[in-house]
Amino acid sequence: MQQIAAIIKANDWTQASAATHCGLTQPRVNDLLRGRLSRFSLDALVNIVFLSAQNFQLCHSFLSYY
Repeated sequence: MQQIAAIIKANDWTQASAATHCGLTQPRVNDLLRGRLSRFSLDALVNIVFLSAQNFQLCHSFLSYY
């Protein structure tokens, strides 16, 4: 959860844009950032980390290149 929050902060994403990147709705991102992990399955959390990290790596690689 902290890693996801760090990725969101590093990209200056709003909850709405983070939701788009992670394939969630904004209320689900809010639940995640408030630590309401019991509302998520382990599979869902793994997918969220993968999608958010993947988008972070793509953004970071692009910005580092230019």
